[in-house]
Amino acid sequence: MFKTQIGLISTIDRLRLPAKQLSQVLTIIEREFDSAVITVTNTTNPSVLTLIQETTVNSFSVPRNGAANGRRIVVSKFLEVSRLSDKSLILHIDFDKLATMIIRKPDAFHHLITKMRLGISFDYACVNRSSENMQTYPKAWTDTETCTNKCAQAFFELSDFTDFTSGAAIIRQKFLSFISEASNAKMIDAEWPLIVKRHNGKIGSVETAGLPFTQLNREVTQKPLWQRYADRIKLVQQIIEPLTRE
Repeated sequence: MFKTQIGLISTIDRLRLPAKQLSQVLTIIEREFDSAVITVTNTTNPSVLTLIQETTVNSFSVPRNGAANGRRIVVSKFLEVSRLSDKSLILHIDFDKLATMIIRKPDAFHHLITKMRLGISFDYACVNRSSENMQTYPKAWTDTETCTNKCAQAFFELSDFTDFTSGAAIIRQKFLSFISEASNAKMIDAEWPLIVKRHNGKIGSVETAGLPFTQLNREVTQKPLWQRYADRIKLVQQIIEPLTRE
């Protein structure tokens, strides 16, 4: 049976993960992906980059200059080193989320990898968090993300629930060059599928049970509840903004 080539693009910023667990995660990345690129911000403990450099995973130290810029850089670096075909499927995911999936939800991780190997019909597939996953997130997040996802889902005329704000997506490699050339938004959650759509790509989703909220991706500050909602509303506006320009 033909298996689709799969790759990984991921970013690390101030990772809170013991060295032993990081090594375990990297071993699985080496085994499961045909090509992988991880960028590490220069404000991250240097030992993280050192550990990655001891593997076959491509790694780069990059300046800390906002999440969206970091994600654009990792796409650019992947295009520089990838020898995969344009039909390959590339998992784009924040490293803390990937580590959580591998360590805490290994069955869900392998299920997602199997889906990618078998191939999907979409050129940009949001990786939906399961309903059980959603229940683990702060209410300020889920309340505002529900609105964001419904807005984007309506824009892309999708009938099924699509989790644009999960921090994970599967992208056909052919479209990474278009993203690299055109992306300039403050938030990429809706911008990247928009770029794919402009180039006649098909937008959709796959679901995973492997993206629960954990201490690895916890809120850094304990702000008053109203302020947490206010902050998330600002993020909603930034995510949706590229759609309003169409």
